[in-house]
Amino acid sequence: MKKRLFVAFKIKAGIELEDAYFALKEQLYDSGIKWVDLNNMHITLKFIGEVKEEAISAIINEVSEVVKGFSPFKIKIEGIGYFKKYNSPSVIFAKIDAEKTLGYFASLINEKLATLGVFMSNKDFKPHLTLGRVKRVKDYPTFVDAIHQFKGKHFQEEKIAEVILYESILQPIGPIYKPIEKFTLG
Repeated sequence: MKKRLFVAFKIKAGIELEDAYFALKEQLYDSGIKWVDLNNMHITLKFIGEVKEEAISAIINEVSEVVKGFSPFKIKIEGIGYFKKYNSPSVIFAKIDAEKTLGYFASLINEKLATLGVFMSNKDFKPHLTLGRVKRVKDYPTFVDAIHQFKGKHFQEEKIAEVILYESILQPIGPIYKPIEKFTLG
C-alpha cells in the first residue's frame, strides 16, 4: 500500500494571524477559495508524494540525519501574499522570514531524499504558510486590496523545534494530516 507523504514544520496560528485569516475569509467570501483548516497549518519543507510503506523507514532515517544538524530556531510570520498560476491567483499565503535557514534545511532534506529516489525539486524554495487555495476570483481589485491590507504586517514569531513526517490523506472535506514520525531539532 502507498502513502502520500510530506515533511513539514507544524505552525499554530497566533491571534493576529487568525484575525487576518478570518478577515480575508469574510472579505473574499464570494470568491472560490478553499481555506486551510487552522489546525492543519504547516510549512512544507518537502512534498514527497506517494511511496510504498516499506520505504518509509529509510525516509525516516534520512530526515533524522538532517534534523540532528539543526538547533531550534525562530521564524517570523509577516505579511500576506499570493502565488500566481497562469497569471491568476492560485494560493494565498502568509510570508515567512527565515529564508536562509529554511532554504538550507529544505535543500538538505531534498538532497538526502533524492538518494532514495525521491524526486529532487529544482525550484527555488519559497517558505510560506498556505491560508487558502484559489479556484476563482470574482472581483480582482477587491481580492488585491484584501491581500495588500496585510502587506508587511507582523503576525507572530514561532520557535521551530520539531519537524514532522506527515501522511496526507485526501478526503472530500479536506485533507487529513497524520503524523508518522516527529523529529526534535538539536
